[in-house]
Amino acid sequence: MTQNLAIVAPSVNWGHLAPARAIELHKPGEGELLIKVVATAQNPVDAFHADTGWIVPFYPNVPGYDGAGTVAAVGAGVSGFAVHYRVAWMRPSGENGYGTYQQYCLAKVSGTVHLPSTLSLDDAATLPLAYFTAAVGVYTLLGVPLPLDEAGKVAPVVAGEWFLVWGANSPAGAAAVQLAKAAGFQVIATSNQENFAYVKSLGTDVILDYDDLDVVDKIQAIASLSLAFDAISQPSTSAACIAVLSSAGAAGKLAVVRPLSGTAPDNVAVQHVLARDADPFSPGHEHELEGLTRLWQALVSEGRLRPYPVHAMPLGLNSVDKGIELQKREQVRAQTLVYHPQFTQG
Repeated sequence: MTQNLAIVAPSVNWGHLAPARAIELHKPGEGELLIKVVATAQNPVDAFHADTGWIVPFYPNVPGYDGAGTVAAVGAGVSGFAVHYRVAWMRPSGENGYGTYQQYCLAKVSGTVHLPSTLSLDDAATLPLAYFTAAVGVYTLLGVPLPLDEAGKVAPVVAGEWFLVWGANSPAGAAAVQLAKAAGFQVIATSNQENFAYVKSLGTDVILDYDDLDVVDKIQAIASLSLAFDAISQPSTSAACIAVLSSAGAAGKLAVVRPLSGTAPDNVAVQHVLARDADPFSPGHEHELEGLTRLWQALVSEGRLRPYPVHAMPLGLNSVDKGIELQKREQVRAQTLVYHPQFTQG
């Protein structure tokens, strides 16, 4: 291994990112893996970064959060992983070695899981950011206990309670449905009608059209809710979730993927999933990260976490500009764009 190709964002307002350029081949340090990236998924947040630089800590920056591939080298102090193991991982904040838009990247063992042979690398690449976004919302911010028994198997922790997921047709929303179901909740989900069948396949108990003007009234007629996850987090969707929760009378909690623009009544606590102090990879959150990764491994091993539909892009990483443009135009619907870095021409 003498060469590594990567997409490098030079500054805020990225402009064109392709073609990929040659960069250093990283060396794994303590608790790290060097991974041959076979598949990396594009997230909606990538298009937002391209215009604003939101939560990007520095430039130049190698983008990419989601990866699936095979271990190429193992750093000091690592156990349980070896060369050629199939893995998926979530990129932590930090140096460019961790960005997944490159042929070889670093990964923290603390955020990496083994993949069963039944799960393709393309499918696995759709899981990391969606899983951690939903898991931080459901378990860390909303306070649902991790649904794991003493043997490390997935086991429900609640019964007879309802949970609302707004925008279950999105990657994070789909993950939130599955995490709430794993915990034992009955789930009400909203979606556009064209994705009802997919959302139903996730185990959803009730699906409603989020474009229905009476959707809030219909939710309130079904159940009294105290917990909700808003995977869209536009002003109108968060307001709808708040209306549902506040009508119950008791204290409610809402997890949002974008900061709330507006106010909530005193009986509804709104918390931002992607806030820096909610990042499980930040210092001081080691115990939280260990639990979330352990649950992710159990869900993947037991086949309890369904991947998002995949659309593979041609030309490896050199298709990134096209993919981000499609995302900005809202033409990426009910699928995740996946790139194959090893097919990239330098």
